[in-house]
Amino acid sequence: MKTIIILFAIFALACSKGVLFPLEWPWSKFDDVEVVDKLDLQKYLGHWYEIAAIPYHFEKGCHCSQANYSVNTDGTIKILNACKRDSVNNKYDVKEGKAWVKGNPAKLQLEFFFPFDARYWVLQVDRKYRYAMVGEPTKKHLWILSRTPTLSKRIYKKLVKFAENQGFPTNELEMTDQSCSKTFIDEL
Repeated sequence: MKTIIILFAIFALACSKGVLFPLEWPWSKFDDVEVVDKLDLQKYLGHWYEIAAIPYHFEKGCHCSQANYSVNTDGTIKILNACKRDSVNNKYDVKEGKAWVKGNPAKLQLEFFFPFDARYWVLQVDRKYRYAMVGEPTKKHLWILSRTPTLSKRIYKKLVKFAENQGFPTNELEMTDQSCSKTFIDEL
């Protein structure tokens, strides 16, 4: 019994520090991360390709990673994340979640598996919503997104520099293979 209590205490402490999950606990401390001033969620909705990421452990080995955002009937945002695990020849693995605004529209909470939720903060987006960069305040994870499977080197470098200035470990960014011929929406 004592072992279970100790393991639970270690798990709770790790969660509170954002080690295992970037959870929001009343006692969690995160550094400030600069987000976009005004985010138009209606323009942000739709299909996005992952160009590069500092991924979560469960995103490792993904190819052709994509996301699609739409509005649920209750006003939350429906998230469909998909990737082909280990090979572009495999079928898409699609995960469904939801997000909601936490005050500032650029700071969303998302949930893929109850009771764990995470922060999804839009750090950069161009005025036409063609590309974006998303991170979370532990600075352990970062995603560079585009409406197309590619992004110019100039824009990519600009986004990486911004993330670096925010304290993200940009040396850990992994480029995402986008060589698939179809989107996951096409294959549903």
